[in-house]
Amino acid sequence: MSSDDEDAGSDNGGDDKQSSLLKAFFSKYEVDVDDDDDEAVEEIDLSEKQLTKVPGELCVIPQLQESLRTLCLEKNQLKGLPDAIGLLHNLHELYLRENELESLPAALAKLTHLDSLYLEDNALSESGFPNEIHALARLKGLCLQRNKLTVASIPSKSLHPSRPVVI
Repeated sequence: MSSDDEDAGSDNGGDDKQSSLLKAFFSKYEVDVDDDDDEAVEEIDLSEKQLTKVPGELCVIPQLQESLRTLCLEKNQLKGLPDAIGLLHNLHELYLRENELESLPAALAKLTHLDSLYLEDNALSESGFPNEIHALARLKGLCLQRNKLTVASIPSKSLHPSRPVVI
């Protein structure tokens, strides 16, 4: 075997390990994935899993950091989000309806591709709503109905004519 073949083999071993981590995650949380290609998982639905926190491995699996576009965490018992959520840099849609969220991490500002953020039916208050949300330049929809927020309590930079906010 040439050294090029050995290098390719060692890279493949890393890919196999990451693929195993991904498959273990899917199995543990009973996630149905439509794609046969583990490297291109674009959507994960963890709704109604009785989660009290976001699974730590979700944010650190390299394939998900690169390919995940939609994350559904609706109808759980989440009280907060980890700062590591900001590692999912290609996320476009984040569904967090019907949880117990009291605050959001400033790390959400790292989700520069985020265009839809659904936060209805939580316990968000002014002190738990980060000013950094205004940095999400691509955010087109921000749904905040049935929280402890008022229009006056949302940072004015987050209220932009091209960014519908539903409160």
